[in-house]
Amino acid sequence: MSDKKDPRNNHKLRLISIPVSPWSERAKFALKIAGLLDNVQIVDYVPLVDEPWLRYILGAYNPFSKVSVPVLVFDDGTTLTDSVDIGKWAAKYSGGKLIVPEDLTKFNRVVELTNQICEAGRFRSCGRSAISGNYDIEDVPPPLCYAPESVIRFVFRFVSQNLRSKYSGPDWTDEKTLETMRQGLRELDQIRKQNGGKFMIGDSLTLADIVACSCGAFARPLPNGFSNLGPNMGSDWKDPALVGEFDELIAWRDDIYKEYRGPNPKLQGGST
Repeated sequence: MSDKKDPRNNHKLRLISIPVSPWSERAKFALKIAGLLDNVQIVDYVPLVDEPWLRYILGAYNPFSKVSVPVLVFDDGTTLTDSVDIGKWAAKYSGGKLIVPEDLTKFNRVVELTNQICEAGRFRSCGRSAISGNYDIEDVPPPLCYAPESVIRFVFRFVSQNLRSKYSGPDWTDEKTLETMRQGLRELDQIRKQNGGKFMIGDSLTLADIVACSCGAFARPLPNGFSNLGPNMGSDWKDPALVGEFDELIAWRDDIYKEYRGPNPKLQGGST
């Protein structure tokens, strides 16, 4: 019986993703290292607007349930709905190009820490965006992009507040989530340094490094040429409370991107 998850048996693989999402970028990075990105159609997802369609794809019809991207859709309609699971799938069919670390305890801790950092950072950045309403016109889908600036800002504030509420934890505050980010970044950097500084686990690039690279998405976004963020949204994602902190870890992430991800000519703008 043929393997329905084998990319060779799928001719219409789709990755539903948000261009600026660190979780979506994590999946794309893994697919690239695995040599599978060119086999996948990237489908951009607009929060709220595309949610009914995504619920149909996932069969998630309960309006109170959460649906998120990235989502990898196979020819038979089955899906993978987590960036790490997508990375593990990519590693399985990569012919050794992408490796999942053998030390699963440490790998799972890297995943846990990075997700905690990103979730806390998203909460904080959405709070800033809910106030500013900052946007970059290239990120505004039609027909909204033709509306007056005041209307676009109102919509971006609404979406940001919705995302902040959707993904908030119990009793979350800006102060508590800042401390979560600091503790997570500190421990993640310690794991890296204990392994010699070049990689998170082992002596070569693994899925652990790809996951960990998203740790700075809401502290200091990727530099120009690597980020889909325009300058206005990027200003809200750059956390002013963390300026000057964790410079070595951020520099490590940038070096990994320069050596292994490479600049994408499709990326517009970026944040510094």
